[in-house]
Amino acid sequence: MSLLLRWIHVLAAVTWIGGMLFIALVLVPVTRRLEDPALRTRLVHEAGVRFRTVGWIALGLLVLTGEGWRIIHLSDT
Repeated sequence: MSLLLRWIHVLAAVTWIGGMLFIALVLVPVTRRLEDPALRTRLVHEAGVRFRTVGWIALGLLVLTGEGWRIIHLSDT
């Protein structure tokens, strides 16, 4: 059980951090080169809306698996 919690925790962290890095290091610099400010805003907004659900699920899994892992290790001692 501990290994499963750890695996889900790491997967959620990679998903959340990877998404944030993509937005900060890829999406925003690319959209800054666009001439049309309305298109730029729309692209960043649409990407944010699509990532929002994934990001919240990943963040929730991080909290739940971290707490579960803490409980398992506290019961071992």
